[in-house]
Amino acid sequence: MPERQTTLRIPSVHGGISHQPAHLRFPHQVEVSDNTMSDIASGTHKRPGSEFVKDISGDTGTDSNGNYRLHLIERDENERYLVVYGQGDLLVYEIVNENTILKSTVTISSAAAAYLASGTPTSDDLRLETITDLTVILNTKVAIDLKTTPSYVVTRGYRNFETMVRDTLNVNDYARIRADEPGDEQFWQYTNGGETATFAHTRMESMRDNEWSRPNGAWTDPELQNLGFTVAFQRFDTNGTSATWNASAKTLTHANINGYSLTQGEMVNVTGGTGVIAGWYEITSVSGTALTLENRRDVDGDGELKPVADSNNTDTTFAGIGKEVDIQLDFDQVRFERMHDIADAITEEFRDIGIDAIVAWKGVGSKRGFFRLTSPYRGSKATITGPTLGPSGTTPLSGPGRPFNPNVVNAGTGTATLDQLAPEDRWTRVSAPSDDDGVPDETTMPLKLQRDTYAGDGATAATFTCDTIPWVSRKSGNKITNPAPKAFDADAAGNQRKVADVLFLHNRLWLAAGERVMASQTGDFFNFFQEDHDNLVDSDPIDRNIAGSSDSVNFIDFMVPFRRSMLIFSKAGHQFEGTTPDVISPSSFQVDASTSYKTLSIRPKDSGLFIYFLAAKKDVSALMEYFFDDGRAANDAADLNRHVAGLLDGPMRSICTLPNINRVMVLPKNCNEIFVYSSFWQGNQKEHSAWDRWVFDSSYRINDIASVRNDLYVLVEAPSGKNIIEMIPVDRQLLETIAL
Repeated sequence: MPERQTTLRIPSVHGGISHQPAHLRFPHQVEVSDNTMSDIASGTHKRPGSEFVKDISGDTGTDSNGNYRLHLIERDENERYLVVYGQGDLLVYEIVNENTILKSTVTISSAAAAYLASGTPTSDDLRLETITDLTVILNTKVAIDLKTTPSYVVTRGYRNFETMVRDTLNVNDYARIRADEPGDEQFWQYTNGGETATFAHTRMESMRDNEWSRPNGAWTDPELQNLGFTVAFQRFDTNGTSATWNASAKTLTHANINGYSLTQGEMVNVTGGTGVIAGWYEITSVSGTALTLENRRDVDGDGELKPVADSNNTDTTFAGIGKEVDIQLDFDQVRFERMHDIADAITEEFRDIGIDAIVAWKGVGSKRGFFRLTSPYRGSKATITGPTLGPSGTTPLSGPGRPFNPNVVNAGTGTATLDQLAPEDRWTRVSAPSDDDGVPDETTMPLKLQRDTYAGDGATAATFTCDTIPWVSRKSGNKITNPAPKAFDADAAGNQRKVADVLFLHNRLWLAAGERVMASQTGDFFNFFQEDHDNLVDSDPIDRNIAGSSDSVNFIDFMVPFRRSMLIFSKAGHQFEGTTPDVISPSSFQVDASTSYKTLSIRPKDSGLFIYFLAAKKDVSALMEYFFDDGRAANDAADLNRHVAGLLDGPMRSICTLPNINRVMVLPKNCNEIFVYSSFWQGNQKEHSAWDRWVFDSSYRINDIASVRNDLYVLVEAPSGKNIIEMIPVDRQLLETIAL
């Protein structure tokens, strides 16, 4: 009788570990899956090995139980950094390629060092959040507080903003814009755009008695019915002698012109030479040391535009480059009751012809004063010529035959990076002097770690600075009408709150303290005050209490981006979702209770549509997959450890996600193991869910892990206290296996 044969089909073993009884275990699952990678496409294969990157023992402290952590800064595909922090160290390493990193220079200010050391925090007490070049570092052991704004002396008061910006003060002087109600005043500082170079200016005085009288009610003197004058503003000092004039080409050539760059509408002040008609001529183009000029405008009123000279010469002289303009006001058409109004009208005339010259009335005593004219140009090359009688036959303000006194002129000083600046940009709004609780105390608030230089040549490491943050003070209202977020208030026991977490979301900086979340102004990360206390707008800060969403005390532990807003994890084991129907704003942002899972104080990680966090279940942990259930129109979380009960035994340290290859890494504390969860979704159906365990050398203690794209960087404490960075090329190993 022929031997009976049986064909047994061995399934692909890609289901990873299962702790279920053998008869309940799926055919593609196994009881133990060490140092393997389970994949639905390629089955189970050997995990990739780790590759040595750098021994950083010489950079870190000598403690053999270092308790260091990793934080990734990823600006773009080419510029990425690993931050190693803990035990008082703050180190940054530039990733050149998968196996090469460069140690960056990090300059830490004394104030930042004091904050980092306050309360003797471990790496678990520090939390980092990055957006582009800016990383915010939070010490959760420091209580936040407010302080009083600096005291200063107000130099001058103004009736409105427009009048103020038409005046010129000394650099760093302060001004106040008056208001009808206390607390509505505005305070400004003349910062000059951050430049020390000054603008040229002159006193427009009367030749008769230097000062003009103020008008009584209206300007009614028939002799003073109009105002006309000519004034020239020099920007570029040429000091040219013996220049060559080419009459046919209309070019003026001189070595001192070399290096001059033309700005539209600029003119050159020709002062003399054979056959020359002196005056200001518009420049049409510049080529090396040659200026091409337009014919001079009709200065004689005969309708004829004249060139510099009718024939060539080599002795033309010119004094500088800038603009000459005519100004005219007709008092028959516009009545002025204040000398300030006349100054404003002259300024508007300058603005209408595209020049940022400004005029302010400066009172002397109760009834007399002078006009101060400020040039649109600053720096030592800037001067003013005039004002003189205008070409239209109008009379100056002081009456017929008495033109402005041109002798009191102050040239600009210094060298400016930008020799022109709009008047509005010369002022910076500041807080009221000695404003109580008017600004966050930077010594109690999170720090900034900012990249200063980056060469990108693979040899020159980037440089960073760690310093306190210049938090923005209250600029409108007072502590009653425009208070700081309530997180700055003391708690019921009279203690200042401590910030638990930090997040960048929707172009705002979010801080969580106690049961409150607060967000900065949109696009102004360090400003937690309302812009205008009388007008709440969408970009203003947000301040919310999550306590009303639950009947228990819920001190916030973490904030994580989720869907269009955020998911908030409390230390009491409740989750809350920040919701908004449209744009996140102070009026639309709400916090609603979502789910209740007893969580571990380990930062949750988002991975596209899901958030992964660790939940506590009796003596073990469980990895939870948080998602929005379309069928129920509600949030839910799936227990990913149901079939591997007890796998995550003991305390856990961190979670790391590799979204592109659907991997979640879970690192236990004080261990040489990493647990790897892999999944695969087909539409709304999860087709693959598997666990593997990676076991490293028994002498290793893995401090932390971080994913850089799909490479896993591992911070290892090796024997003898050595701190080593290794890299595991997870995605490349996976692709190579699939290809085989």
